[in-house]
Amino acid sequence: MNTENASEILNQSLTRCTANPQFLRIFYEHLLDTSPAIKALFDESNMESHMEVVKISLMTMVSSADSDESIEEYLKDIAQKHVDMDIKPEFFKFWEISLMATIAECDPDYNEQIRRAWKTIISKGINYLLNYK
Repeated sequence: MNTENASEILNQSLTRCTANPQFLRIFYEHLLDTSPAIKALFDESNMESHMEVVKISLMTMVSSADSDESIEEYLKDIAQKHVDMDIKPEFFKFWEISLMATIAECDPDYNEQIRRAWKTIISKGINYLLNYK
């Protein structure tokens, strides 16, 4: 699947997902259920703030999907913030798994093509974060 096609599919899927007002809450429910260590990170957090960050991250990934240059600066910033917060790199896979489960749950048109499009784009970001030094 080429990035341009994936970007279009993602944009439509994200629009359908965010039409569900519970989309980001569902995502965080999935994420917090993946690991006690992840749940502990959010114990005293402002979840509304985290949900806004995820929403912006998703929109940025989707809008930058066909531009490796613009997404790299964004990912570098995100990676450094997570390093500064001492977030373990393996937590990014839990984030990906949680996001994919949430999309499957919230996109009424979810199918294999949509799954592949999300994986194509999200995997780029996750791999960058996992390998950031």
